[in-house]
Amino acid sequence: MTPKYKQTEKGFFSVQFLFFISLISVTLMSYGYVFYAQKQKDLFRKTCYFDLADIQKNLVQSEKKLFLLNPESSALRLRLKILYLELAFATAAQNYALVTKIGLDIQTTVALQKKLDLVQKLIIYTADSSAKFQLYKLNSDLIRQYQFEKKIWDSLLQEKRNFNLKLNPVLAVRPDSLGGLAPNYELSDDYQRLQRLQLNLQYQFSNRRQGQTVLKTQQSYQFSCDVSFTRKDQLWDLNINQDKHLSKL
Repeated sequence: MTPKYKQTEKGFFSVQFLFFISLISVTLMSYGYVFYAQKQKDLFRKTCYFDLADIQKNLVQSEKKLFLLNPESSALRLRLKILYLELAFATAAQNYALVTKIGLDIQTTVALQKKLDLVQKLIIYTADSSAKFQLYKLNSDLIRQYQFEKKIWDSLLQEKRNFNLKLNPVLAVRPDSLGGLAPNYELSDDYQRLQRLQLNLQYQFSNRRQGQTVLKTQQSYQFSCDVSFTRKDQLWDLNINQDKHLSKL
């Protein structure tokens, strides 16, 4: 027969063991929730500081490439203006051989303008299309990553998440006031708004009911980020603005 004090001692160690296991469980779950929350924040920071920044840099490079064509645009405009003046003088002087020659020169210059105009429009179209494709891909990657994470943590966490990624940026340029074929291009007045890339996130998670007997936790997190640029003279500066709010309930 087991002495009474040994039974008491055995029961005491059992209680201690259960307490120790519970303590480890709480600690692991706490670190798990912290790790999960931090991973989500790091993912969206990475999206802002790297992915959106790279897309904005690509748009800016396209604008620089487009503006480098402005001298050629101006030269063709000036040449065409001079040719029309020469054509007027040659016509007034009834120098029809010269009229014919100038007419051919005008056709050649207009053809060069049309070619340049196509190049300019292709730069704009390619920049817009590429940015939209990259953003749609990024949006799909974020959804896929969320679904993957949700499967891993679904047995422990219940989560609500909303994120909004701006998917319709445009290359914020416009023709100058002269317009016409193969114009000079410049930044739009509201270029920062038109070309701004934005990401907004709201999520809230809590552990499921069966885990709340050991540890009850609930956390909400809001994150907003926009990436734009400013141009002053020949300097192009990338601007990254981040706003966040974290609360524990």
